[in-house]
Amino acid sequence: MYLPQRDTASYRQFYYFLMAEVSKHSQRVYEHLKKTSFLENTIVVLTSDHGEMLGAHGGMMQKWYNAYQETLHVPCVISNPRLFPEPRKTEVVTSHVDLVPTLLGLAGIDADAARRELARDHSEAQLLVGRDLSGLVLGRESERHEPIYFMTDDNVESGLQMTNNLTGQAFAGVIQPKHIETVVTRLPELTGDTPWKYSCYSDNPRFFVGAAGNTDEVATARFIPREYECYDLTEDPLETRNRCSAVAAQPLSQDIRDALDKVLKEQWEKKRLLPQNLNRNAPTKGPLRD
Repeated sequence: MYLPQRDTASYRQFYYFLMAEVSKHSQRVYEHLKKTSFLENTIVVLTSDHGEMLGAHGGMMQKWYNAYQETLHVPCVISNPRLFPEPRKTEVVTSHVDLVPTLLGLAGIDADAARRELARDHSEAQLLVGRDLSGLVLGRESERHEPIYFMTDDNVESGLQMTNNLTGQAFAGVIQPKHIETVVTRLPELTGDTPWKYSCYSDNPRFFVGAAGNTDEVATARFIPREYECYDLTEDPLETRNRCSAVAAQPLSQDIRDALDKVLKEQWEKKRLLPQNLNRNAPTKGPLRD
């Protein structure tokens, strides 16, 4: 993200080469598994932690400080010859937090019973926030669309020597607001089956840094106003027309925006959980909590 690419085509070629290398070595592992007696008792998952901007949205690279499709959309393939003798696919939007509950379901493990067992000697045996989609992927349940929640507080500039190796000059940091919370959801009562992506960019108070080492020094904090993005993923799948923009050709109606705010708040409360032993005196207000 910090190294301008003069030749985007070459950068893409390099990235696709790396993808081919990963595929080649993943296939080698799978071929070895097929030669063992463990194949039918092994669930293989092929996925990724994030995507790659590859120059989209005005030349962005890497993955940070955005919630665009290029960053969030990753492959997810689940394989087992006994569970899936024939290929299946689903159009339901899923999240990485669904992986553990789904794998437990495929393995026939009761997630609640496992949590209670862990709670006997672990202080943070919490309820899983993801969905068990084993019934869906096995074809036993119909597709059901539920809101997907994404958040990131990544700040890759912190703790690093962010300088140009050639000039020694510091890179300009990414300015606030840069903490993101996003929902992808449908609003059937307002817009039918249309999927919406709604993102809130905020200056999260949990990451404020105060003055240190001088008790006479006073540190003040100034909130940076939140910024929003909203995309109709049916009409604008490339996410180029922000309906929350002050100059949007089709501004978002207030009733739709209120509904999206409500979904984002509900998802924040349900899924952005904190460890019980966390310092509760630290600022914990979420981006939607004034």
